[in-house]
Amino acid sequence: MSLLQQIKLVNEPYLRNEIGNNQEYPVLLAVDEINAFYTDSKYFDVDDTLLEANRLSLPRTILEYFSGKKDFTYGAVIGALSQTFKPFISKPLEIALGLTEASPWKPVSRTILQYTTGLQNFDVKGYSKDEAKAVIDYYYEMSILP
Repeated sequence: MSLLQQIKLVNEPYLRNEIGNNQEYPVLLAVDEINAFYTDSKYFDVDDTLLEANRLSLPRTILEYFSGKKDFTYGAVIGALSQTFKPFISKPLEIALGLTEASPWKPVSRTILQYTTGLQNFDVKGYSKDEAKAVIDYYYEMSILP
């Protein structure tokens, strides 16, 4: 199955509803670089203005789970921020997480802010050498690494 087919499958409403209503298996929705969903997309509206990512179906659905507008019957969400790709740095998200102060001179998108409700920030420390070795050893034992 191609990546495009996989994306289309995840974007099907029945699958999204099934994931949210599932009561048999725990669901973890983990998104790396979640801050990309709190910025403008690369798509334009009819006025030639960049669309915010929340105007697109799949990002909006993910943001609804992160903000608590939708919830899993049996699951959780976790996202990781990244500062490596400058266009994905989201000031509204950083403000909501207490990572930066709001500027009185620069307006913040209220539509993006509505998807930050209930988010919590916590630091994940890097592995120590012993922890990293233990993880690699485990991967070898489980045949995850050759």
